Amino acid sequence: MKHLLPRLLCTPIIILALSLPGCGLTAALFGPPTTSLKSVQINSLPDANQNTPATVDVVFIYDNSALALLPNTATDWFANRLALQNTLGGNIDVASQEVPPASQVNVVMPARHGKALKVRSYVAYVSGNQAAADLTLFRKVQIELQPASVAYSNQ
Repeated sequence: MKHLLPRLLCTPIIILALSLPGCGLTAALFGPPTTSLKSVQINSLPDANQNTPATVDVVFIYDNSALALLPNTATDWFANRLALQNTLGGNIDVASQEVPPASQVNVVMPARHGKALKVRSYVAYVSGNQAAADLTLFRKVQIELQPASVAYSNQ
């Protein structure tokens, strides 16, 4: 009975700790959640982007304050990319690819990509302003460059 009492007292504490992931206890103990993204493949259709190369930037974000400064559109990203990279420094990594039509490219992931809190992609397209895409929850993402739009899917 002496040995059973400590176990009985610890059980509710363990159950409570495991059932409170939204209260900040999990983040305090284990750090904030990070991306599970392992690979990014870009497939460009023959007539993608009005048959011209497209620039695709995959941005790995390591600090929430940096996330707040990043734009929500590709036009704003590419217009301010250099200034943002200089300002945010080590809080982001950028993997940039120039992708011609009818090609396939595997993005080279930064060494610390698994520590990113968020991952966004920006695609410069002739047809208009593309919204930034959140790639954080993907494991293996395929970005398909289509004639007038961009599609994202798990591989």
